Amino acid sequence: VMPCTPKVQNILDTFQTVAELGTEALSVYIISMCMRPSDVMLVEVFQREFGKADGNTLPVVPLLETIGALKDAPMVLEKLFSCKWYRDHLREDRFENIQEVMVGYSDSAKDGGRMASAWNLFKAQQAMVKVALKYDVTLRFFHGRGGTVGRGGGPQHLAILSQPPRTINSYLRVTIQGEVIEQDFGLQPLCDKTLETYTTAVLKADLIDFADVKPEWVAIMEKLSETSLAKYREVVHGEPRFVEYFRSATPELELGMLNIGSRPAKRRAGGVETLRAIPWIFAWTQNRLILPVWLGVGTALKKSFEDGDEAVLREMYESWPFFKSFFQLIEMVLAKADPLVSQHYDNELVDDKLKGLGVELRELLEETIEMVLRLSRGSKLLDTDKVEQRSVDTRRKWLTVVNLIQVEALKRTRAGDESPVLKDALITSTKAVASGMQGTG
Repeated sequence: VMPCTPKVQNILDTFQTVAELGTEALSVYIISMCMRPSDVMLVEVFQREFGKADGNTLPVVPLLETIGALKDAPMVLEKLFSCKWYRDHLREDRFENIQEVMVGYSDSAKDGGRMASAWNLFKAQQAMVKVALKYDVTLRFFHGRGGTVGRGGGPQHLAILSQPPRTINSYLRVTIQGEVIEQDFGLQPLCDKTLETYTTAVLKADLIDFADVKPEWVAIMEKLSETSLAKYREVVHGEPRFVEYFRSATPELELGMLNIGSRPAKRRAGGVETLRAIPWIFAWTQNRLILPVWLGVGTALKKSFEDGDEAVLREMYESWPFFKSFFQLIEMVLAKADPLVSQHYDNELVDDKLKGLGVELRELLEETIEMVLRLSRGSKLLDTDKVEQRSVDTRRKWLTVVNLIQVEALKRTRAGDESPVLKDALITSTKAVASGMQGTG
């Protein structure tokens, strides 16, 4: 017997445990960061090798989490479905010819920004539906959403109705995380309302006629996505000052010691690429810049306006649910952002050599607000949703006070003060900002 590394032994032990627990205890096997058809087949092989004589194995669900994985999604399904063994395997009685695919909103947005993520998720689902129809396989989607807009969150009714045609099919599976669990299911009336929202949206998605997406809309969306992606990666991955600025201007470094998350803040040692999507969004939400959600959007819109696409953009906004819902969510996030609060974090916590980057980012924020208002023809953010506008405005003055407390707590902590009272202040202020911003799960 060949010796195993601890990592390999852990994998083998996992499949042994899966086989022992069986299908009554476990519903599916989800492959995180699935990139190739062989990832799925390897799990099938391990299940068969460790399984019982009856061959009763778990359905295997590929989780597509990055921009690259989403682009390769139709290829992955094509190769799987073109394999006779796999197709016959799906047609066994217990699988009912159903292939479930999980699409990840968090890591794809962290990888390339919210706009590129949203568009690639839309295209990937469309393309996968075509492959499934070709091979007569029933395709179901499992949406790995978080609470924040940057992780696919937002009003679920709107999100469901903006999905591509033939991707709901009377079925919805979605993750509910963090503060959103209590927010949507914490009380009986809230739970009833949430389930009613999901049910009506799923029914409507099957009953309404979807507007045809014009080729010129697709072409413009491609340009917007590419421009947004390039700007996002230019700043996040190409700006040499970015990582140091991020760790100074937000409480990212302190989040790990606060023990308020469900998982470690990082997958491994390293830069932004190693940070989990939850603390990535959470940290930027704390200093009110909320950078990952809007970065690249204003740049993309501005270029499209300059290219003479304004009339078509307005038509898309009025007639395409996917496009309108995306910008309504962006508008809500922009209304919660506060450049003055972000500037205060910079003034108190950031080294002078990095402050110039903060100025540049706030200029991009102001540009994004201007471009989104130009698209929606509003005079103020959230003019089309007065209830949400009033809610954000009401919370803002209280949030600002909490932000000031957090800045002082961070400043003293970084100066070496380790008193329990200060740590409590930091934890309390962090939770208070999260609560005030809402939807941070």
